[in-house]
Amino acid sequence: MDDRKKAGLAEILKESVIFNVAMSSYSTFRAGGNAEALCFIHELSVLKRVVAFLDSESISWMTVGKGSNLLVTDKGIKGAVIILKGALAEVFEENNCMVTAGGGLSIARLLNYCVHHELSGMEFMSGIPGTLAGAVIMNAGAYGEEIGTRLHRIGIVTPEGKTKELDRSRITFGYRKTSIPENAVVYSVTLSLEKEKQELIKGRIESNLNKRKESQPLDMPSCGSVFKNPPDKFAGRLIEESGLKGKKIGGAMISPKHANFIVNTGNATASDIIELIDIAREKVRKDSGIGLETEIKVVGL
Repeated sequence: MDDRKKAGLAEILKESVIFNVAMSSYSTFRAGGNAEALCFIHELSVLKRVVAFLDSESISWMTVGKGSNLLVTDKGIKGAVIILKGALAEVFEENNCMVTAGGGLSIARLLNYCVHHELSGMEFMSGIPGTLAGAVIMNAGAYGEEIGTRLHRIGIVTPEGKTKELDRSRITFGYRKTSIPENAVVYSVTLSLEKEKQELIKGRIESNLNKRKESQPLDMPSCGSVFKNPPDKFAGRLIEESGLKGKKIGGAMISPKHANFIVNTGNATASDIIELIDIAREKVRKDSGIGLETEIKVVGL
């Protein structure tokens, strides 16, 4: 990105863009190289202008939520990273148990809203550290439930900077994936929920959080489950059966608590993590004949 393009971004975003930023501060892995530009966008009108500018200038870009399913390579990201904030990270409205919120809203804040307004249906997401848009794009789920079953509609900004609404019927959902275009920004999400007593909602959330604390290494930086579960199998169990619990490369380690988690013990590089992912995939394939597919997204040069 040359100085002219940087100046164009700065003209639109003012102080809400910073350049040459360490993505380790914006990923729950706490690893990875720099992004050329980090754009904090608070309003839909600005989002449309930024996306249209990036498209017109042929600048590559991507959207990042909490960085909870993301590994940035050590060489970093060429182009711009968009993070939704402000009005794009709030609940817009509630109407007859239909809740519309910005794509940048964290799952934790959504659940707090649901508890306060006695709305049930999202308790299975408790403990998932990402944003609403990220959860929808990857059809996040737990305990046999997926967010796609609760989705009513999304609003996206196309690469040309135009807004468009997609009803659930126009989206295909799979295991940790959807047909939502990768080159679009999900700026709003409407969920179909149900009325429920507050104490029951809180009880289910607390129960799910306790399950996670008991089984997952939440005290160390990670990106959650590294691999998708193969049909009728558990990735963590396959990795454990291959004797890889506690395996270390540099500062990265396959968690002794849950083998489908790779944790940063303090000084892991993205290369350490990627090497450990490759080792786990190859050992499981050799031992069981099963090819593991990553759930986390690796991006960068």
